Amino acid sequence: MRKKIPPYSSLAYRLSRNIESSAVWLKLYKWFCFAFLKPGNVNQTPIFINNRNHYTYLKDLIDWLDKNGFTNYYVIDNDSTYPPLLEFYQAKLPERVIYLNKNAGHLSFWKENIIARVKNSFYIYTDSDVLPVLESNPSFLSSLYKTLKSHPQTLKVGPAIKIDDLPDYYALKKDVINHEEQFWNDPIAENLYKAPIDTTMALYLPNYYWIHPLWDNIRVSGDCLVRHQPWYQHSEQLTDEQKYYQSMAVTQTHWTVLHNEQESA
Repeated sequence: MRKKIPPYSSLAYRLSRNIESSAVWLKLYKWFCFAFLKPGNVNQTPIFINNRNHYTYLKDLIDWLDKNGFTNYYVIDNDSTYPPLLEFYQAKLPERVIYLNKNAGHLSFWKENIIARVKNSFYIYTDSDVLPVLESNPSFLSSLYKTLKSHPQTLKVGPAIKIDDLPDYYALKKDVINHEEQFWNDPIAENLYKAPIDTTMALYLPNYYWIHPLWDNIRVSGDCLVRHQPWYQHSEQLTDEQKYYQSMAVTQTHWTVLHNEQESA
């Protein structure tokens, strides 16, 4: 059960507005969050999955969440049009999809103020195309919480992305490795790396929207490793779903742009 929050309900927000001024404010804010806002069962931390036209990858991630006991999840849908995905929403996730009816991109959680649903709460925000390496890992979130709590300057902690097993048939393998190696270059402890995190997957301190985004981020390897699933697709044998996704990718990701350049070369 969550600890009782003091009656001044705006305290977390007011504290978060001041943490940029000094490390002391940050330390106080983090103490408050872990003392009063951390859920009694961390596996019930709200998880928001940002998605557009990914069906198989999303299903893989949801299957993993269900299997490991993380059931408080929601899908943010960015105007998807892929028929099998829409059918999946209706059949399996009728109460868990937040339909934006437009493509708000990778920052939809903040742009569309979905964060207001979890004000003063820890939360996970993730892309739909990542998948933890370990099939069974019910302590996944506990590991992220532990890391977030033990590093005073950190407001955001996420899993490291595995890159040592990318298949040769993925056309952008070398590009991915060259880009991603930088995020493994600053180890700060065993299985911990100081590195920026975009929206791949991360645990956020409450009210992160108002918090300065340039504070240190930490990526956790070991049992918390994830794979970015599109890096394992066969570039010359795309499935119909993968072809559909690329054809409908209005909001271009870094890797979608490279894929399109590769095909047009």
